[in-house]
Amino acid sequence: MLHAEKPSKDDNYNQVQEVVNRIPRHDILLTEGDWNARTGPSDEHTRHVLGKFGLGQRYKNIERLVT
Repeated sequence: MLHAEKPSKDDNYNQVQEVVNRIPRHDILLTEGDWNARTGPSDEHTRHVLGKFGLGQRYKNIERLVT
């Protein structure tokens, strides 16, 4: 029986970051999926991403996703 290692959360975010780094800054990048990352309220660091639509309590995963 073969067993593959389960990718870590860091591995997943690193792969996403590699893709993001290849996108020209003037292009628009949309992502979707279950990131398990509640946005929480918008603040000065996330306003450029969330606009006025932040909601609820912020989870740690959102910091990785929007920075």
